[in-house]
Amino acid sequence: MKRWVDYIWVGCGCLIVNNDHQVLLIKRTSKSQWGGGWFWAQPGGAIEFGDTLEDTIKREIKEELDVDIELIWPQIFAEDIREENGIKKHRFTGGCFAKIIWGNIKIMEPEKCSEAKWFDLDNLPEPIIWYTKPFIEKYKERIK
Repeated sequence: MKRWVDYIWVGCGCLIVNNDHQVLLIKRTSKSQWGGGWFWAQPGGAIEFGDTLEDTIKREIKEELDVDIELIWPQIFAEDIREENGIKKHRFTGGCFAKIIWGNIKIMEPEKCSEAKWFDLDNLPEPIIWYTKPFIEKYKERIK
């Protein structure tokens, strides 16, 4: 069975923010689970069977960046249903906003992520993957 095609792929992401309302984005490589080259995204990954969204987010952030986070606004969602090359795909991403409460950011999986960087909301990099954009827009709405 192929994820996204034969079943809905369910993942999670976490938009980490700081007191200056900057967002932490990571630069994914072509070897990340999304493949297809370089793009910016929030950290996250696949939800494993039996794990909660919150547990998965905390685990993924620790695995990718070696920091501990506190969830500040939980449970936002992004969904993508599209056709690519005649194949219908369905992806669903749940997530939250969080702040770092312990540690210094380190790239722990350099084969999947080449860089982590803070960005001002009015100076975001390109390209940003589809599942990160709704999180950024929600964050902008919440801080108005």
